[in-house]
Amino acid sequence: MPQIQQQHKGLPTKWKIIILLVLFVISVGIGIWLFLYQREQDKKAVAAAIKQSQTLVLQAKYDAAIKLLQDAYPKAHSQTEQVDLYGYIGGASLTKGDYDAAQAAFKQMEAKQGLTYETARQLAAIASRKGSKAEAIDYYNKAIKLGTEQKPVRTDDEIAALKVRIQELQK
Repeated sequence: MPQIQQQHKGLPTKWKIIILLVLFVISVGIGIWLFLYQREQDKKAVAAAIKQSQTLVLQAKYDAAIKLLQDAYPKAHSQTEQVDLYGYIGGASLTKGDYDAAQAAFKQMEAKQGLTYETARQLAAIASRKGSKAEAIDYYNKAIKLGTEQKPVRTDDEIAALKVRIQELQK
């Protein structure tokens, strides 16, 4: 008795393409989800580093605070997070008395977001502490201008305090 050979053609080509497309869409979806999940984890890590650094600064552990903030920087994906980290690094460095490091951090803030009232005020205070009166006056004048132009607009008392600092430096 002759044997009948069965031919298995497999799935038609259109079904193979559909299956491949479905697998592709699923894998892209998983990739996007993992990417967004990692971004969220990084955001939480940056926030935790900032919070922990504040505690370290209060304990006068400035170097540990600064290192923690610097280590968190690669996880800061948004400009806002990066600027915040530079601000906290600058603040910790200023509290430590390392004016060069503080100035460098605030200059990085300026490079990232442009000169703001707060950055100009910090740079003025640092220049003053370093004995650079002309630079301090220049930054205080910029802070006054920005304080009246940028939101939130600063109070008259805040602006007056900067003008007093300028007068003190001009003596």
